[in-house]
Amino acid sequence: NEWPSGAFYSSASGGGSGIVTNNGAEVNFEKISIGRAANGQGAYVQNGGSITGRTDIYVGDISRGSAVLNGGTVGANGHFHIGNAAGGDGTVTNNGADITCQHLIMGYVSGTAGRMTHNGGTLNARETLQVGRAGGVGAFDVNAAFTTRNLIIGTRIGDPGVNGTGTVTVAAGFTNLVNGYLKVNNGELVMRGSTLQFKVNAVTNALINRDSEDGVGVIRGWGSLEKRPDGDRNPWVENSGLFIADGEGETRDLSLYTFVAVTNTFYNGPAGTNGWYAVNKGRLRYPRTYTTGAAVTQSACYGDWRTLTTPSLVNSLKLEVTLSSSGSFYVYGELYAPDRSDIPAGLPTGTKTVGIWRMRITSSESPDGTPKAFVSVLPTFRYDHTQVKVHESLGLYRYNGSAWVKVGSGTPDGTSLISASAPLPPADGEVGWFAVLTQPRGTLISVH
Repeated sequence: NEWPSGAFYSSASGGGSGIVTNNGAEVNFEKISIGRAANGQGAYVQNGGSITGRTDIYVGDISRGSAVLNGGTVGANGHFHIGNAAGGDGTVTNNGADITCQHLIMGYVSGTAGRMTHNGGTLNARETLQVGRAGGVGAFDVNAAFTTRNLIIGTRIGDPGVNGTGTVTVAAGFTNLVNGYLKVNNGELVMRGSTLQFKVNAVTNALINRDSEDGVGVIRGWGSLEKRPDGDRNPWVENSGLFIADGEGETRDLSLYTFVAVTNTFYNGPAGTNGWYAVNKGRLRYPRTYTTGAAVTQSACYGDWRTLTTPSLVNSLKLEVTLSSSGSFYVYGELYAPDRSDIPAGLPTGTKTVGIWRMRITSSESPDGTPKAFVSVLPTFRYDHTQVKVHESLGLYRYNGSAWVKVGSGTPDGTSLISASAPLPPADGEVGWFAVLTQPRGTLISVH
C-alpha cells in the first residue's frame, strides 16, 4: 500500500492514543509519525511486512511513541528520529527487523528523549547515528550488530551551542562497523566485551573522545576498538576525555593497539584529569606509537602526542631510547589495574599503587613482533595526581625479572611527573614493567 502524499499517524490529535499492529502489510507513506498528539501516546508493532517513510520516520514525535519491531523491514530515505520535537519521548525495540535510514537520531533537540534497544535483525544508518543531539537525551543499547558511517554520542549544534547527552552500551558477541568516525562528545560509550571496527574512510581521527570544551567524553569497559582488516588507512585517536579499562571484577582488556597515534584538542596539563585509566581488574592496551627517525637516541611520548617534550594526559609517558643501532621502532604497552593477578608479585609493603605499566619496543608492526635491540631507556611517567597526597613521597619501581627495584623518586611538586634517575638497561630484552607507588613521608618533631 503506497500513498503518494500525506503521512501515517498513530495518535494524531490532542490527548489521543493509538496502536497499530502490522502482521505482513507493506506500508509506504511520505512520512511516518508514531506519537504525534500532544499529551497523547502512539504505538506501532510490526511482526512482518514493511513500513517505509519516503522522507522521515518519527517515533515520539511531540509526545510519547513506541515501536516494537519483531520482523520485516523498516526504511527511511531521510531521518529516523526517536524523540523528535520538544515533548517527544520515543522508544524503539528491534527484535528482528531490517532497518535502513540515512540518519538515525535519538533525542533530537532539547526537551526530547529517545532510546533504541537493538536486539536482533540488522541496522544500517548510512550517514550518521546520533545519540543525544542539541540538548536532547539519547540512549542506544546494542545487542546485535549495526553499521554506520559516523557514530556521534552527544552531538553539539552551533557555536556557541548546546550539547546533547548520550549513552551507548554495546554487548559482546558480534562486530559493529563504523566506516568513518566515532565521536563521544558529551556522554559515554560503555563496552561490554564488544568489538567496534573502523574502516577509516577519508578521516584521520577515527575515534574522538570529546571535542567541545563543555562536553564530557567517557569510553569505559572492556572489548576491542580496532582497525577493520580492509581499512583504508591507519586510524588515530583524539583523546580529550577519559578512557577507562574496567574489567568489572574480572581480568579483561580494553584494546586500542591497532590505532597508531594519539592527539588531543584541549591541553590537559599537570592538574587535568583527561587520560587513561584501568580499574576493577581491567587492562588498557594503548594505541601504539611509531618512531620514524634514523638517530640512535630517540624520544617519543606514548599515550599522548608523540612529539611532546613532556607527557600531559594522565597515565601517558615518554621514553628516551638509545638503540643498539639506528632505525625506527614501534612502542606497545599496557596500563594495569593494581588488583590484577598477572602483575609480578613483590611490590613493597606499606605503599599505595598509583599506576602500573608494561612496555615493549618492536621492530615490526605487532605487539608480539621481534623486540628492537636497545642499550638503555629513560622513562618519564605522567602519573594520576589525584591519587597522591601532599604529605606522601613517590617512588618509581621497575621489575628486573626477579624483584621490584626502585629506579626513581620524587614528591608532589605540581608537575605530576616522575622519571627514572638514570637510563636503564633492558629487562629480559624489554622496556619492562614499571610501577609508581606512594608512601607517607616521615615527620620530624622538634621539642625544645
